[in-house]
Amino acid sequence: MPKKILSLICLFNFMWPGISEAKLPLELSDVSILFPMPHSNSELLGPDDEGVYGILLPKEAFQYLPPFESGDSEIYQKLRVVGIRLDPCPARREISLPCYPEIRLIWQPLVIANDKISSLDDTVHTFYDLSREEIKEILSTISEYKNLSGETFRGFPFLSRYGNPAGIGLGVHPIIQQEGPGGPFAKKLKVEVLNFAGEKRLKKMTFMRSLGTGIWDFGGFDFNSTGVKAIDIPNINSTRQFFYNSSKKMTEFLDGGPSPAPLSVDTIQILISDSDKLGTEVTDEIRNAVVATWKIENPRITNAHNTDCVSCHTAQPARFWFLGHFSVLQSEYDFFAFKSKYNLINGSELAEKTTRLRAFGYDGNVPVINQRTINDSARVLEDLEAF
Repeated sequence: MPKKILSLICLFNFMWPGISEAKLPLELSDVSILFPMPHSNSELLGPDDEGVYGILLPKEAFQYLPPFESGDSEIYQKLRVVGIRLDPCPARREISLPCYPEIRLIWQPLVIANDKISSLDDTVHTFYDLSREEIKEILSTISEYKNLSGETFRGFPFLSRYGNPAGIGLGVHPIIQQEGPGGPFAKKLKVEVLNFAGEKRLKKMTFMRSLGTGIWDFGGFDFNSTGVKAIDIPNINSTRQFFYNSSKKMTEFLDGGPSPAPLSVDTIQILISDSDKLGTEVTDEIRNAVVATWKIENPRITNAHNTDCVSCHTAQPARFWFLGHFSVLQSEYDFFAFKSKYNLINGSELAEKTTRLRAFGYDGNVPVINQRTINDSARVLEDLEAF
């Protein structure tokens, strides 16, 4: 080991006694796991990979989805798990309903573009119920590998936790980034997925697809013992919702908006329909819409059972647009913002892009994580403390 590195380790041990033996805590990236873009599709789980509870995404379930943008008849075979999300107590329609832990798989079609693996602007999420013991087992696997793999002395990621109690921000999982999506940690995670997720446990599937002309389509399906049912999207009286944005600069909302438009009080429609027409005065309607963006991004206030799809996916760029075009202080509007001891900084590239609706995954081969996902990951870690 180079003398400089060895000296640095000794210095850190002196500054924080016993730190080399300290257990690395779970971070945001351990409950919302984003894989790095692979070198080949074979490095990531595919829809017909089979485990204890059957294949992950049966073709019979996939066929409920509308055709994707490419019109590729083989799009099913190109789907790959680019992300995993773990939640000990996801939101329920009613607080009195039982709380079941879940594992969610984030799928995107991966294709070759300019000699590199790249994603299409489409996604499928599949949800599977877990028991308390099973989610604890998965989290234990993650924790043990972090502590036994020697990650403590590889790039010193632990310093962000001990030097900053908020920890590291959410991004591509640092261990998988280092070892690769075909590395030992990624393989352990894939085994855990195949042990606990599969068609016999599939309870829900949602989708976002791009129609390629500034139009996006959202929807989903519930799976239970009585059959398959299209999900009623909250506040719009419909099972499908579209979003239109004609912007070519990707820095504004132009001649579009959600359809159907949400009927809730906390609507951001005025911001995401035609922002160029809003002038320079912060009217009460604009002010209420901006406040709503922070509410929508706060998982302690909103969830998939009380917020429509488009509002959730556009709150971040709407907020960025407002703060960039009006001479105001964020502190005047963010009193409903989610607060946490964890690191909520969003390091995503071009987070303000108004035509980037991805919440967790890839735009081409650029990792994309929106603020709602970051906040929800922090909420999960907080829930786990009492789990």
